[in-house]
Amino acid sequence: MEHEEFARRAKSAIAAKSDGRPDDAAAEMRALLRDLEPAAKAGVNEWHQQQALGLLIDALDAAGRQEECRSAWEELIELTQQTGTYWEQALTSARDQFALWGREHPPRSGGDLPPRPAVRSAVVQPAVGQPADLVFLNVDLDIESADDLTVLASAFAPLAYALERPTGRASFELNDPEMSKDPESVILEFVRRVNDLPRSAREVWDRASRRVFDIGVQSGRRPSQLTHRVSSHTLRAVADVGAAIAVTVYAVMPDDETRQVG
Repeated sequence: MEHEEFARRAKSAIAAKSDGRPDDAAAEMRALLRDLEPAAKAGVNEWHQQQALGLLIDALDAAGRQEECRSAWEELIELTQQTGTYWEQALTSARDQFALWGREHPPRSGGDLPPRPAVRSAVVQPAVGQPADLVFLNVDLDIESADDLTVLASAFAPLAYALERPTGRASFELNDPEMSKDPESVILEFVRRVNDLPRSAREVWDRASRRVFDIGVQSGRRPSQLTHRVSSHTLRAVADVGAAIAVTVYAVMPDDETRQVG
């Protein structure tokens, strides 16, 4: 399924929920998931399937269908685990094959081929970089308000989606992975979309008590430092929409500290 088709149908479901028709939204997301299933079995479209399940959970929760919502949560967790396992196995297989190829094609003395890496059977986290790497993760747009944020979430969709939506709180991420390579580009894209909001959604934005572009960074032992520039132009653009910038650094977990990489 093309991303444009997925986005169109997801936006239609979000609009149905915003119009007070959560059951219709749930039915539309279940139909979308059925259409995604053949591609998912072929090992593609896992990202779209995960997003569709998240939207289904949101619709079922709004409709008060708790048991179905619980089941959808379990399905989302299982899918995420399966996806991680698939890529862990693929990485191990690639390392094994490279090691075999390296034994058959040893580097020439004084050549420029890199040394053959040791083959590891340890589980590798399905994340950007290695567990001990210092990396930029993403920028979340965190909003808190006394208003219902459904109107704002619908206006952002499908270009951005809410990670969680308890009443009066939302955390958005951009739907385009290509935009998430550095903090400034993500922040500027969010600002552009805020400026393009329809009047009703912009009023909700303006009344929010908290509007923060939160830059997420995973801590690590290497490289020794990580620098991302946010220009004065971007700072002014953020101020113009009444938002702030924060930086959140996530600690290295204890098992990551002891894991050997390389």
